[in-house]
Amino acid sequence: MIETLTYEKLVAAMEQTLTDLFNSTIEEHHANQTELCRGLCSNATLTRYLSGERRMDRLLLSAMMQRLGKSPDKFVSVLTDAEYRYFDWRLQVLNRIADRDWSGLERLILDRETADKELNEPLQEQFTLMVRGLLQERLRGDREGATDYFRRAVCATIPGFRGLLRPQCMLCVQEISALLLWQEYYGDEEISAALMKFLIDYVYEYFEDEQERVKVYPRLVSAYLPYLQERNRDQEIYVITGRAFRMMLPLRYFICGEQLLNAYIESAEKLGKGQEVAKRKEQLASWREMRKELWSMDRESGHMDGAGVMSAEGALTLQGCAGSTACTVQREDQPADGTEHGVKEAEAKEASSSYADNWLEGGYIWDLWQEPELLREVIERRRKQRGLTQEVLSEGICTPETLSRIVTGKRAPSRRNFRALTKKLEVRSEYYYSVIEAKDFRLLEERFRLDALIETKQWQKAKKAAGRLKAQLDMESRYNRQYLGEIYYLIELALKGIPEQERVGRLLLLLSLTISDYTLTENVREWPEAFWCTVFTSEEISIMLQVINALRCMGELGDGIYLAERLYVYYHMSAVRPEFHFRTFMGVLAQLSILLGREGRNEECIRYSYEGIALCFASRKMSDMGLFVNNIANANERLGDKAFALRHYRYAFYCEELLGNNSDIPRKSYEKLCKVERR
Repeated sequence: MIETLTYEKLVAAMEQTLTDLFNSTIEEHHANQTELCRGLCSNATLTRYLSGERRMDRLLLSAMMQRLGKSPDKFVSVLTDAEYRYFDWRLQVLNRIADRDWSGLERLILDRETADKELNEPLQEQFTLMVRGLLQERLRGDREGATDYFRRAVCATIPGFRGLLRPQCMLCVQEISALLLWQEYYGDEEISAALMKFLIDYVYEYFEDEQERVKVYPRLVSAYLPYLQERNRDQEIYVITGRAFRMMLPLRYFICGEQLLNAYIESAEKLGKGQEVAKRKEQLASWREMRKELWSMDRESGHMDGAGVMSAEGALTLQGCAGSTACTVQREDQPADGTEHGVKEAEAKEASSSYADNWLEGGYIWDLWQEPELLREVIERRRKQRGLTQEVLSEGICTPETLSRIVTGKRAPSRRNFRALTKKLEVRSEYYYSVIEAKDFRLLEERFRLDALIETKQWQKAKKAAGRLKAQLDMESRYNRQYLGEIYYLIELALKGIPEQERVGRLLLLLSLTISDYTLTENVREWPEAFWCTVFTSEEISIMLQVINALRCMGELGDGIYLAERLYVYYHMSAVRPEFHFRTFMGVLAQLSILLGREGRNEECIRYSYEGIALCFASRKMSDMGLFVNNIANANERLGDKAFALRHYRYAFYCEELLGNNSDIPRKSYEKLCKVERR
């Protein structure tokens, strides 16, 4: 009974958090509900969403929260099959754009002529019109027709748009993308410049959430640069490009990075500030060299394709891994035709200057950023874990036939059935929830800032931030205790140290707060197979990654590899692409890269490292880029290719320096090899 009450409490808290967020932010910005709903839904429909009568789909939730200047990434999403298929289709569309595969892109658009009723139709229409505009110009050479498509895309959610926006206008990221495409093709420089200036100021001032601001501000600056450069407005270029970098680097993003950094350096030199950017010039030169080499890798022998996304062959098969638990892994619902895109020359990408050409490679971050879960997988895995038949689970809720259609993705459950099923299975009973339990959305934002401090190893600041957050959270909640327990573990480990023999035990106690069905011993190979049927939260995965770290420090490399490979398999057994679990999946790849290198399994270390690099390029999140490149250099040094290793140690060093990472390992490795070469 205690367990059920905890879930119900969490559901009520998250519903209240969403409702309070919408109402308080509207008041704070002196906005009105009509403007928030403009072009997306009626006021009455929004009221029903916020009262819990209807479920707000993920596409609409993102747009609404972005219009409020907030990030939907504070919530984990439980998606229906229709929602996931749509987001997966959008990713395929963006991949085709990155490849300039216009014929393939047109086939994708023709495959989805009708909007899906489970998702917001105006937003679907807007995206499709944007893509059709690109096709009209690239396939048919019809620039005027393309301009009309982009105008219609804007008008899909901004009715009556004529080139100017009202000061009180509220915009989401997709609407800003549509406006950028329209202004590029419209042909009136002054109107375009005025719109660009409005959007840059709007995003900087109104997008309060760092996660949402960084998605679009660098792209806006990139699109505005040609206009400023033609008019030699160097001071303005220096200010806005510098601001973009100060925005990106603390979060380890690199969006439109080369173009912005080059413009920043050039403007600084023209303003007589050449000395302060001398180091940046070295970093930029090394970054370009590294990016060209990585992008030009052969697909068959390498691990990346042109847009920086792992190939299907590399991502889904562990070939020749001696002793591996995951020698062959096939993801559920893997498309038979393969949707990954082919190799393109790095020079073609570098030459791209327009916003249309750079829609993806210039910094388009995936639509689905947070850790998504597929509704049918949550229900079916938990049902099997509890040993229930479909007949027993459906009893008193729906017919077994209805449940069968739900768990095969053929239909979504009603809100009542979803609540009843998740309550019976004792899993979280809401479509959107957070890692922590909080009634105030500001606490979710504080949690994100705390995570950023941990990522950048600002331990003293993190300790103070954790204390402030703890004082405001309900510490009776096991989710809150688990999250802050890991945070304090990491802080203590960094500042004081924790005896090696105590680490795994402490982490398993944290894991047991939310996974109480199993007794997990410190021997990870003894964990029961049924444990791996669990749908893990991102926090539970994070704790298991710390267990791997602890095993590595104890010299238990084999056990660390075993656990990391089990997590790798876990992600690939889901119908959801691993890249949609970017944050935690990147941690798994990082651990495999490190551990396999230390075991001397060099080829496997290199393969996992390239897979990690591919995700870094595709997401523009570069936290682990230097680590992966350094591990590739280490492996090639062990294999005897010192020239290759020396080059990649240099890449890793400048990459870490550029991003402000606090790691001196690449520098030490580079200096060591330089000494060897001089001999």
